[in-house]
Amino acid sequence: MLKRTTLAIAFAGTLIASPLLAGERAYSPTVGKDYLQRVFWGDTHLHTSYSMDAAAMGNRDNGPADAFRFARGDTVRAQNGMLARLNRPLDFLVASDHADYLGLVNKLAKGDPRLQRIAIF
Repeated sequence: MLKRTTLAIAFAGTLIASPLLAGERAYSPTVGKDYLQRVFWGDTHLHTSYSMDAAAMGNRDNGPADAFRFARGDTVRAQNGMLARLNRPLDFLVASDHADYLGLVNKLAKGDPRLQRIAIF
């Protein structure tokens, strides 16, 4: 019981000594300031057909330009052939394609002759 009483007294002491309660300047210059409460909607990690994982999952046609058009609210054709459009455009978009094997799956699927000359094994 002694530990709880000591902890309660210590906690109450910090509240009394708080600069905000004593009218002193707070340590943080941002305490008490009023900031705008505006929310931005977007995507910070989008893979397009240039990334191996997205292309392997069926996105063979929609590259970065299509992704940014879609984010702006334009209509694009999805990987299943259907037209797609957002009800509300995004405020921001980051196309974060992988650097390794960039565009390789699409080139293989299209039969790029330069890749057919390369012996992998």
